[in-house]
Amino acid sequence: MAEKWLEADNPSVETRNQEYRDWWKVFHDPVLNRLIEIAYNQNLTLVSAGTQVLEARAQLGVAIGEFYPQVQQGNGTLTYIRPSHADTTRFPTTVTRNFWSDTLGLTANWELDFWGKFRRAIESADASYLSSVANYDFVLVTLLGDVATTYIGIRTLQTQIEIARENIVKQKKALEIAQAKYHGGTATKLDVYQAENVLAQTEATIPQLTIQLDQGFDALAVLLGMPPQPMDPC
Repeated sequence: MAEKWLEADNPSVETRNQEYRDWWKVFHDPVLNRLIEIAYNQNLTLVSAGTQVLEARAQLGVAIGEFYPQVQQGNGTLTYIRPSHADTTRFPTTVTRNFWSDTLGLTANWELDFWGKFRRAIESADASYLSSVANYDFVLVTLLGDVATTYIGIRTLQTQIEIARENIVKQKKALEIAQAKYHGGTATKLDVYQAENVLAQTEATIPQLTIQLDQGFDALAVLLGMPPQPMDPC
């Protein structure tokens, strides 16, 4: 591994450690912040990865427990003995004596780890735990990145549709002007055809953009852990 980056000495390169945990907040978009929070709490893939972390952590605890006594047992009894006054075999002169009787025992058995079996099991469980944590982090980073990318794509499509609709209004006026000039003899039929062609191309983009927008909403619903369904515009 190199000790430093090739451009580490360049004063324009920021070398300090930066915290990018909440990187999506740089957009200052409350809707995006809310979507990220929903995805973090409801996404099934992330929940599954988190469950795997808990499972691996429990398995690690079991493996570590095997390194200590496998059998630990404690037992004890306490008895109070008092001879019966109704005993016909007891002589009248016999002194009645009451007494306590108690026992206490403790056992602990374990297998000596001569061949490192338990140590290897602990190392394996620890590696599995760290792997599950890394997988959770990977899923989390991918999820949040996909949510932000999909949301930005939706916003872009919404803007494109809005611009296309504004252009349609302008191009319809341009077509009316071209038709008026043609009827007035100051323009050719070609000018009218060109205006109609431009208008038709713009109108044709709206259904395509609308389909892409619906697909974006469906993808966002899946990322949020929701079934695909009609969604209100963001």
